[in-house]
Amino acid sequence: EHGPLFDALELVSNNVSRETRKKTEHLLSRHAMGATGSSDGHETAVVGCYFTKFSEPVHDLAGFVAALKGRRGRPGYRPGGPLACGPVE
Repeated sequence: EHGPLFDALELVSNNVSRETRKKTEHLLSRHAMGATGSSDGHETAVVGCYFTKFSEPVHDLAGFVAALKGRRGRPGYRPGGPLACGPVE
C-alpha cells in the first residue's frame, strides 16, 4: 500500500524471514522501487552475509541516496554465510 513512497525496500537480511521476502518481492514486482540487502549485524557471524552492490562507487551520503533513488543497487550475499532468507541472484 505504501510502496510508491519509498525508493527501495530491504529484500534480504538475516532479520528477514522467507515469508517476508516473498511479500517484499511481490511489492517490488508491482511498484518501481529498488531492492537492497543488509547484513544487519546484530551478531558478528552474520556481518557481510547480505549487502548491497552498487554499479558505481558511492563516496558520501548524497551519492548513496542518489544510487538508491536511481535503483543502481542490487542485493548480494556471501556464499557459505548464514542466509536466513536464502541467496539472491
